[in-house]
Amino acid sequence: MRPIDSRPNTPGPTSWELLFRLEARFSHPLEIQAHANCARLEICYFTSGKVVGPRLSGRLLPGGGDWAVYRSPDSFDIDARAVLHLEDGSLIYLRYAGIWRAQPGVLKKVFAPGGFQYFLPAEHYVRVVARFQTASCRYSWLNESLALGIGSLSSEESIGYNFYDIK
Repeated sequence: MRPIDSRPNTPGPTSWELLFRLEARFSHPLEIQAHANCARLEICYFTSGKVVGPRLSGRLLPGGGDWAVYRSPDSFDIDARAVLHLEDGSLIYLRYAGIWRAQPGVLKKVFAPGGFQYFLPAEHYVRVVARFQTASCRYSWLNESLALGIGSLSSEESIGYNFYDIK
């Protein structure tokens, strides 16, 4: 048997470029309780938001949201959809999926009323991968791009993500 070549056949990422920061305000979650061995589902609809960055700027249209599937009290899967309305009138469909994992007991404290002030980035791992769809010629490059989002809780009713284009 030949030894495994430890050198990568393809180069890894060489740089990160900030595309934009998304600040999304959301409604009170709708909770769908799980039974026996199923995960709990919480749906939070986006009510408003903004997009600010070097490559994209505009606002988040209401109506999308996040379907969070809790795998444990300290971890949930993120599955979100949104429409961005950019300053030049372009519309971009954004979908992202990932995970939010926190230190034991932290999510319960942070998601309690007024608890957002206790959000400490070091206690959370919030990562998503985003895809885009647009008919805009100016932003057509997004149709064939993936972006990495790193999230944080901005307020009691707002989540924020920095989305990066990985080179």
